[in-house]
Amino acid sequence: FLRGARVLEFGPNSGENALIPALFGARLTLVEPNPQVHPRLTGLFDRFGLRGQIDRLECQGVNDFAAAEPFDLVAA
Repeated sequence: FLRGARVLEFGPNSGENALIPALFGARLTLVEPNPQVHPRLTGLFDRFGLRGQIDRLECQGVNDFAAAEPFDLVAA
């Protein structure tokens, strides 16, 4: 179900939960408004060799984010 799916997650914080769909092959757009956790999030994905599963990492709030493309799954 998740292999190749486009997943949008709002507020992934340091990325532990976002790692799960990435492990199953999902492509992620992560919208995290706190820039201080971005290095920790990308470091986690680097440790698991999954940095390439992140299509976009945005530093925005949920009300500020706009996407032109559809997603298969949205988590908030």
